[in-house]
Amino acid sequence: MKNGRYLVFGATGGIGSCLSEILVSQQHQVFGTGRDAGKLQKLLDNGCVGSVAVDATDWVAVQNAIQMSIEAMGGLDGV
Repeated sequence: MKNGRYLVFGATGGIGSCLSEILVSQQHQVFGTGRDAGKLQKLLDNGCVGSVAVDATDWVAVQNAIQMSIEAMGGLDGV
């Protein structure tokens, strides 16, 4: 299976953090978003390519996160 490039919203929560860990363990690139900057740092420490604090109800912030993830990973295969 090709290594994918994934943007995970809510990566600091229960399901999002588990998904991020699984994707990283399978050698995929992961860019995580969440509201807690401290938890986002933990994602980086655990192998995520990048992260950004985002309130998912702020459409401009969401668009910026998408653009940042594309730039960090050279594209996206899934969100």
